[in-house]
Amino acid sequence: MVKDYWEARSSSWIKDRNERESSEVVMKYIDYICDFLSNESRVLEVGCGTGRYSHHFAHIKNLYSFDFIGDFVEVARQIMPNNATVFVDDVTELTFNLPVDVIFTMFVLQHVDVIEFAVDNLTKLGAKDIILLEGDLNIKQYSYQFNHDYVALFREFGYSSYSVFSLDDSLPNTLVYHFRRVE
Repeated sequence: MVKDYWEARSSSWIKDRNERESSEVVMKYIDYICDFLSNESRVLEVGCGTGRYSHHFAHIKNLYSFDFIGDFVEVARQIMPNNATVFVDDVTELTFNLPVDVIFTMFVLQHVDVIEFAVDNLTKLGAKDIILLEGDLNIKQYSYQFNHDYVALFREFGYSSYSVFSLDDSLPNTLVYHFRRVE
């Protein structure tokens, strides 16, 4: 259902990629992530879409980016920085298995119905930090959006809540969830 939605929307999403500006909220999120990275970090971007934000991570030697829509990945490969390995994968059936230091997503997990598989797959990669930008979704629900208690879910998989906050008072339902692996 979710994949069908994004596949049907992919051609218009790709067409409009260059017409959409990076929002102030997304740029604040990218700045936040970069505070936890070094040039040597191994970073996994979950749900890279067309790769339009990945150039902000060009200083990272080991950037892995994936999306589950092949058309998005093809576009992303054309614009990704040289340091990026871009591939098709699905967070619910993840085949990527390299250890990473930081994992980040932007509005991805709210589209996953059976979230436990996704969280289990991500936490198995051993990242110290997992950082999500997600909608709280206390708004009208669509068939491709699901509410999750991220704090409780990640706690079950050995991560504590490092920080949860909104990047913009005008978007109170859009939150950054930063989880840190419990040592």
